[in-house]
Amino acid sequence: MSKMKDLLLKFVGYQVAGIASLDLWGGGEGTIEMNPRFIDKDKLSASTLKSCINDGGFGCQKITAAELVIYKVYGEYPYYKQYDRTINLNQQQCLDGLRGINVH
Repeated sequence: MSKMKDLLLKFVGYQVAGIASLDLWGGGEGTIEMNPRFIDKDKLSASTLKSCINDGGFGCQKITAAELVIYKVYGEYPYYKQYDRTINLNQQQCLDGLRGINVH
């Protein structure tokens, strides 16, 4: 019989991804996948979540809503992530979302 092996995963923070709803330049509306952002384990707050809102670098007139999907991240890259929760934000909460900036 072989010995049992242990795997220890260290919690390091959160990955925030999701979908943003946009008002496009020249009219029209659309949705786009946001570029994921990492938040250190000690830095999760409403303001850091709002700073993760972006238009995937596409460029738009404004971000009208966002669905943030939050994952807990364990270990170093390639890391393990586990779904934590989904948060929906309205236009007022998305005012400071990054538009037209390639976020990595």
